Amino acid sequence: MSAHATADRPAAPAANASRFGDAAPGEYLLEAIEVSKQFPGVKALEDVTLRLRPGSVHALMGENGAGKSTLMKILAGVIQPTTGDIRALGVDAYIQDIVKGLIIIAAVMADQYRRGGRRNA
Repeated sequence: MSAHATADRPAAPAANASRFGDAAPGEYLLEAIEVSKQFPGVKALEDVTLRLRPGSVHALMGENGAGKSTLMKILAGVIQPTTGDIRALGVDAYIQDIVKGLIIIAAVMADQYRRGGRRNA
């Protein structure tokens, strides 16, 4: 049976699809999977999953205190998550500090550029 979609039949999921969605490993530029952050007396994030695909645009919105800044600090390596995984290009990325976070971001951007993801205005 073909994995391709038709008008009356959706595509079958990839054999190696992630349990968090329909993308095969490495399809996402950056992933935060079930990330939580606990500060003394405060649960800032609880089981947050965020996936960024090449060429996609995202907005992170929420009320004050929802954890937006905390998530961005984790992705940038400013703070460490209490639990959860961060992946860049499908590879586990333990972001220990801001410098490593910037290197990962630069690598993701360079990979997208090599794949033709850059668009001229």
